[in-house]
Amino acid sequence: MAKKSDYTTWTKEQCITAIESLMKRKKYGLVWDEEREPEKVVLQCKKKLPVLNAVESMQIMNSDDGPTHILIEGDNYHSLSVLNYTHENSFDVIYIDPPYNTGAKDWKYNNNYVDGNDAYRHSKWLAMINKRFILAKKLLKPETGVFIVTIDEHEVHRLRMLVEEIFTNYYIQMVTAVTNPKGVTQGRFSRVEEYIIDMVFPVAEPMGKTRLD
Repeated sequence: MAKKSDYTTWTKEQCITAIESLMKRKKYGLVWDEEREPEKVVLQCKKKLPVLNAVESMQIMNSDDGPTHILIEGDNYHSLSVLNYTHENSFDVIYIDPPYNTGAKDWKYNNNYVDGNDAYRHSKWLAMINKRFILAKKLLKPETGVFIVTIDEHEVHRLRMLVEEIFTNYYIQMVTAVTNPKGVTQGRFSRVEEYIIDMVFPVAEPMGKTRLD
């Protein structure tokens, strides 16, 4: 078939074939282009198992002289991968405060900064979040685990689509929380809040409706 740039030279049959192919594609949803720029950390985990090294001098102790918490320092994909071997289905609550993908230069993706003008910045961000959410979900206790994530308006719409795709059969709720009463000026308005998305299983009965058995 001719290249898209040459569609004016296509025959009727070629046009019909192209249209039929497009009609078979998913109409709505998230599609990953993993071959464009795969994360090195993901490729590493396919060949090598991450291992945690305890630093005794950094232990957080309680009154009984025993460790009460674990602080893992490292790439979060490595950490989630390790925890899936040792703590699968064990977490009551997972709270994630991911990069908000505003084009800031203070976090990295795939060893490169995400440029605010990058045409694929949303796709790159979603691909990164998607992998980690899938690993994190496996750590939740079945039917009682709660997953919470905070985000601002730059990615909230895309993130909501992602959690609906991953957390099927979960009750998903989104609320706002005032984080800066003075407001952060963006364009003509000042933003005072960010969003909190909460996922809990099993699905709750819709409010305002009566169940008839």
